[in-house]
Amino acid sequence: RIIVLSTIGAQAGTGGFNVGSFFGVDFKSGSYASLEDEVTAYARKRPPSQPLKVLVVRAGDLAERPGVVEVSLTEVQGRTSLQTAADALFNALLFGVDAGFSVVDTPGGSRAPWD
Repeated sequence: RIIVLSTIGAQAGTGGFNVGSFFGVDFKSGSYASLEDEVTAYARKRPPSQPLKVLVVRAGDLAERPGVVEVSLTEVQGRTSLQTAADALFNALLFGVDAGFSVVDTPGGSRAPWD
């Protein structure tokens, strides 16, 4: 299983990153969309006896602090705190989520008391 934390709008070409920062080499910049495409293409090439499940979790621009979390199977606009992104990844692993989703913090609320 591979879980990719990506940015909302990546497939629209709005996200970007420096590939070299992952490996300590000075590569040219790439995009989240190209990384997602490479991972999913590799997964499709695997034989049925050795499946590779790819889950893409999309997060918005960095929020200063957590708010009320909104999860959607479609891309939603908003900001995502580091805590919310980490919680989304942890829960995706814990519960074996098998569909990509977006997660953002909505302003003006407070998190549930158990968070």
